[in-house]
Amino acid sequence: MLRHVQLLHDGLNERGFKQKVAAPEGVKLKGIQTISAPISARPHPVGDLRAAERVARYSADSDILHGHGLRGGWIALLASTICRKPFILTAHNMAPVSPGKLSSLCLRICLQRACAVITVSQAVANSLEPFGLPESITTIIPNGMTLDFLANHSAASIIPEIDPNIPMVGAIGRLALEKGFDILVEAAALVVKQQPEALFVLAGEGAEHAALQQQIKARGMEGKFILAGLLKEVAPLLMRSRLVVVPSRQEGQGIVALEAMAAGRPVVAACVGGLPETVDDGVTGLLVPPEDSRKLADAILQLLGNQLLCLTMGEAGRQKVNRLFTLDQMISRTISVYKMARPK
Repeated sequence: MLRHVQLLHDGLNERGFKQKVAAPEGVKLKGIQTISAPISARPHPVGDLRAAERVARYSADSDILHGHGLRGGWIALLASTICRKPFILTAHNMAPVSPGKLSSLCLRICLQRACAVITVSQAVANSLEPFGLPESITTIIPNGMTLDFLANHSAASIIPEIDPNIPMVGAIGRLALEKGFDILVEAAALVVKQQPEALFVLAGEGAEHAALQQQIKARGMEGKFILAGLLKEVAPLLMRSRLVVVPSRQEGQGIVALEAMAAGRPVVAACVGGLPETVDDGVTGLLVPPEDSRKLADAILQLLGNQLLCLTMGEAGRQKVNRLFTLDQMISRTISVYKMARPK
């Protein structure tokens, strides 16, 4: 979501839009001054109102309030009510499967009160339908990708001491249960039994770091599965990898899959959420059932054993990004929603 907000802000800024950004404490965006708002992970009546009042004061001279994510959207809705501005919601993730009563109520009110709802995939839109998503105000705008992040990065710059001939499998994401990296560790253990030279590198940080480290040790994968931490730039890892794995249990669209495709790398992804809309099975990568480490390992081995297939799928992925998932398309379509929502 932060990557989306960063790209959207920069693209709108280039087109002359004046913007203000409010974010939870500790969230930092490159080159963007933000106001800190006490947005908690779960609904909190008093805390939410305080956050909304702060955002409303900050947004008093704005034309539109644009909330990102279900919690950010709720705060933006409250703030828009206070300062009497139109409210737009962008839903980046699948709706929660079993939300609490308060979370469910907040989501329903958001969808009812929004003058426009943007979803990053059809899958996200479908998941919101049980909560009353109005089709008439919904626009599907996938994440857009720019190739600028690939500039000036050599394939060997990620971990220089690794032999460039070693087949490396890359993965990127927040170390959280929904990202499915524990499934990837299990699959990696199966892969190295057949292809001992394979190396797995996972970039990211999060609450599951210690659990993943323990799992890697328990599977005897130390030195074969590297937790690289949070990288300043993901391009070197993508360019060094033969393929990129997205083993998520749930995913709104899959911006890592887009980045891998933009870098010309095939993607092995779980067939969940918006990932089937991003990755064309057998064309730009391979889709596997979620929670299935054996099928995931088989798909990884299929690509590691066929470099021509990797190159073919990688090029097909790059072409798909250039055709359907450009940043310019994302910015232009978002501006069209703003024009419809802006007070006349």
